Amino acid sequence: MMKYMLLVTAVMGLLGLGILTPRGEEIVSQERPFVVRVPRDFPTIQQAIDAVVEGGTVLIGPGLYKENLTITKSVRLVGAGQERVQIQGRFEGSDSKIISFFSRSILQIYIQDLTIGDPTFPIEQVLPPTPPIPEPSSVTGLWILFAPMQMVLKRVTIGGLPSGMLGSSRYYDQGVALSSQIVLEEVNVVRNLIGLFLSGPLTVIRSKIEENIAGIIMDGQLTIAQSSVSKNRFFGISLSHPSNPYGVQEFMGYIVENEFKQNGVGISLASRGVGDWIVIGNNRFVQNERYGVVIQDPACPIDSEPPSDKSAPIHIFGGNNEFHNNGQDLCPPDYPWPPGFRK
Repeated sequence: MMKYMLLVTAVMGLLGLGILTPRGEEIVSQERPFVVRVPRDFPTIQQAIDAVVEGGTVLIGPGLYKENLTITKSVRLVGAGQERVQIQGRFEGSDSKIISFFSRSILQIYIQDLTIGDPTFPIEQVLPPTPPIPEPSSVTGLWILFAPMQMVLKRVTIGGLPSGMLGSSRYYDQGVALSSQIVLEEVNVVRNLIGLFLSGPLTVIRSKIEENIAGIIMDGQLTIAQSSVSKNRFFGISLSHPSNPYGVQEFMGYIVENEFKQNGVGISLASRGVGDWIVIGNNRFVQNERYGVVIQDPACPIDSEPPSDKSAPIHIFGGNNEFHNNGQDLCPPDYPWPPGFRK
């Protein structure tokens, strides 16, 4: 009899049906699909996300999708190609996000082969910046403030937005700090007011950060490798690090094997802690208007007004960087740059 009950349970599970225990409690079987297709199975991406099982895959067919997505589960969004799938969202008012994430548990998110926003939209019409350094906007492509996650974006374009990606990869739940891991591989972040505006760890590999007003603004740890950072009006990367309450020296990141070309500033660094360190090696800095690499200092104005604060000392490691035709290669020039920092 026991073998018979186990067999019935297995068969009912495979058929997607529920059964009752001797106490009358229903055992919920797996009814949601692992793979759904848009628009074959569901007309909208949001309906497909809602229908798919936790950790399932949504395959998105060619088309222009004007919808705002809310994701509360682990999911894979796989498009038919960056040129063929475009999610633009519906911007109604000043607080709109194309994709938002909400969860108290860690999400695993994978997004591939699609475009978020409209990279052909004239950057001057996104939001003309009145201050020298643009401010972040709540109108954004990916809003990641309210969920810890492991996120991978691969072969994705984010463009034509006030903020391409906005939020924090640090998440606090009842006083417990959770840190997200965000990886961008072969991603194009183009023609945004601010490309990426994040705090916490971020990894960027073989990607393009191009033609934004500001490319990457980060408070936290950044690893960027084998990428192009070019034609960003104010700076390619602005990386700052907050003070550590325990006085611990912290790692700011790796910046290796990239090209910084025709930005206002290639890399701008600032630290509020003492003894923070970073690796900058094997990069090319070409035709950046003001500086190739600058440490925040009143002696190194980035715009018409010099900064009022001076960065705490940052230990810089690395070498073999090429500098050609920048307004100024390094600032301050008397900073203790490591031997062999320039070719």
